[in-house]
Amino acid sequence: MFKKAYAIWRPDILFGGEEEPLIDFLVDAGCDCLMPKIGNGTTPWAEKEPLIKAANARGLKVVVWWFEYGYTAESGAIHNHLRTLLDQGCKIDGFAHDWESRADGSSATKAELEAKARQLTLGVLTAGGDIEQALCSWWKPSYHRKTPYEAFFERCQWNMPMAYDMGCYSQGCSAGRVEESLDEYRYYGIEPERTIIGLSSFGQTIGRSDGSEYYWITTAGQIKAAHAEAIDSGCQGDYFWSADFVLGGAGSQGYRPNVPMQEAVKACVWPGSEPPEPPEPPPVSGDVEARLAALEARTSILTVAQEEIGTELTKMETWAKAIDYKG
Repeated sequence: MFKKAYAIWRPDILFGGEEEPLIDFLVDAGCDCLMPKIGNGTTPWAEKEPLIKAANARGLKVVVWWFEYGYTAESGAIHNHLRTLLDQGCKIDGFAHDWESRADGSSATKAELEAKARQLTLGVLTAGGDIEQALCSWWKPSYHRKTPYEAFFERCQWNMPMAYDMGCYSQGCSAGRVEESLDEYRYYGIEPERTIIGLSSFGQTIGRSDGSEYYWITTAGQIKAAHAEAIDSGCQGDYFWSADFVLGGAGSQGYRPNVPMQEAVKACVWPGSEPPEPPEPPPVSGDVEARLAALEARTSILTVAQEEIGTELTKMETWAKAIDYKG
């Protein structure tokens, strides 16, 4: 589906809400995909059309994601919002179902949760647009046993687990988090070849069992180690949470950009990956073509004239030197 992306939560507050600088940032980071959030629970997040179209125009893939809040998500809201974006002329390549731990506390039965997963994936399927689907859940299934993994993977072609290394303080720990995530998903028949793994590029306050808190932040070395493990394990790509954090947006430290973290993510390159090709320029009209031909003809005449003038100047310089010599 894609090789590299930043998950984006609030693009409206990055670069003053302007689309092109954000797309420039993604391209410079080596991303081949835009990955914006388009919904929360039962509520669509509107005004993503200009950003998606800007990504389309630059040749980036677009994978949108929706935080589904587990059992409370509504297939109709997702279906209708996707349909609206497609009708507006947006090209959408993928949809990620961000299904997290809220379903664990639900009173819904296993059958009800499975029915909900099938309903959500059907809502995307019937929206049209040949949109591929992915399950975007936490890093290992054993943490969230009520998530209906099998039902999701009936229609989800991709697995996008959030293998964030929160609480890790070594490169080995970060790489091990990726390895453990992949091992657990194999239980559901999901091999790394169907996996685009989510890696951390953020910091967060974490609570201890005694009620105290501490601040953890991933390091450049950990980012690179997790990325290397994803490649070695056979994953098809990775995405980083989040552009908001590294650019000084929501969730960042003091709303300041984290340049070392940006550089670490930029250094995570997939073998054989190349920047997306820009789209073909629009065809020019016959009238414009005629004017271009005339301009080229005038340019050719000017070039010949410049060459002739240069030749004459050279002759004059030669004569002047000869006269000066004789004098």
